[in-house]
Amino acid sequence: MLAKCLFGMGNVHLARKELDDTLSYVGGSLAIREEEAKPRNDFDIAACVDNMGNTYYEKGDMTRALQCANRAVELLRTNINGDRRFAAALHNLGVLHQINGDLVKARKYFEEAVAYLQDSTHPYLASDPSLEWNKFKRDYNKQYATTAEEAQRRNVFTENVNRMRTYQKTHPDASFTMAISHLTDRRIEELVSRSTSFSKLRPISVENSIQLKVIPESLDWRTKGVVTPARDEGLVGEIITAIVSTELAETLHAINTKNLIRGSVGRTFDCCPQPIDAFDCIKNMSGICRETDYPTALGTCEPNKCKPFSTFDKINRLTPGDEETMLSWIQDSTLWAELDAMGGAFPDYKGGIYDDNRCSKDTPDHVLQIVGYGTEEGKPYWICKNSWGLNWGESGYIRIARGKNTCGIAQVVVQVADTKKSSATLLNTLGSIFTILNALIIYRKSIIDY
Repeated sequence: MLAKCLFGMGNVHLARKELDDTLSYVGGSLAIREEEAKPRNDFDIAACVDNMGNTYYEKGDMTRALQCANRAVELLRTNINGDRRFAAALHNLGVLHQINGDLVKARKYFEEAVAYLQDSTHPYLASDPSLEWNKFKRDYNKQYATTAEEAQRRNVFTENVNRMRTYQKTHPDASFTMAISHLTDRRIEELVSRSTSFSKLRPISVENSIQLKVIPESLDWRTKGVVTPARDEGLVGEIITAIVSTELAETLHAINTKNLIRGSVGRTFDCCPQPIDAFDCIKNMSGICRETDYPTALGTCEPNKCKPFSTFDKINRLTPGDEETMLSWIQDSTLWAELDAMGGAFPDYKGGIYDDNRCSKDTPDHVLQIVGYGTEEGKPYWICKNSWGLNWGESGYIRIARGKNTCGIAQVVVQVADTKKSSATLLNTLGSIFTILNALIIYRKSIIDY
């Protein structure tokens, strides 16, 4: 009983990050179990050793953490009797070697764990929650104000990880991968905004392109230097509409002028709050300002604080579901697209082509900037820029299945244009062509006269 109480006290101190006290209590429990247990209970001893290993890992002492993990494996190896704890110990030891850079040993223990699980009658065993949580906090430098907050975030983390594993197990042939990211301790409701504001932004008037264009097999505006890096909006409120509407204007300016300037999201957020249509608002303010002139939101609109550098005079709004017109439009500039990010695996996306039929086509809660499209192994996709930082997805981007209105991505689509600059660019191009033709005529005449 004393050993059990000491072990419990150790866990309490571990939760409080009182690591030295943790080692003291768990070490005491271990000593009692080793000396008094009759018959010897290697499972309990292994639990103490494993707890001490996790504590040493938290302290940054990888040498002792590995020693404890090795001992836990050897204790359980002689008493496995089909118990899943042996596979857990093998997996933990493999993870520690992986973190320590010894991939050969990591693979050895992972393969032994897999072989054991395949031979045993026990169900699928996930990795150790404690080790995985500690690695997550280290990888993303997570710090929480209170132990209560950490406990809450850990519960959310565990729920999200379990959801990922369940999907991966039931969908082994999925066209996309999922992984832990800096957002795995957050609920999806904290990242998106399923409010009435999105439905109010739905287009009243629609306009489809009837121009005949040559549509290439693929297009990526990023390669042309007209798309800024993915922003990290943190915990989303209503700022998402300000981000994407500003990004469309800054990209349009870069396409027309060959000069990419980061626009002020803060000014758009201050002066165009939802449910105001962001594009009408930006147009009425004569465009967007530079981020350097209006770096952050002030909490109140100050439209004259800066001078706009990019504007537009035309707003195209798509007939819902028309992805063919989207292909035509994106030849000229990028697109705003709303979609349902809450109904599927969107927040856990790591790479590949996102194609999840659990999401809705009619309940948008998030906005992306579509910057291109392509095809991979016969599967068409849109290239979409998110605003959850570079650690999410494919360096801040997600490829979404094209041609099936995935998650409603073709329901609410907007594009902006500056017809004056476009006309001026066309005239300049025609003028250049005329100059070249005139030069050729003069050259040909001079050859004939010669």
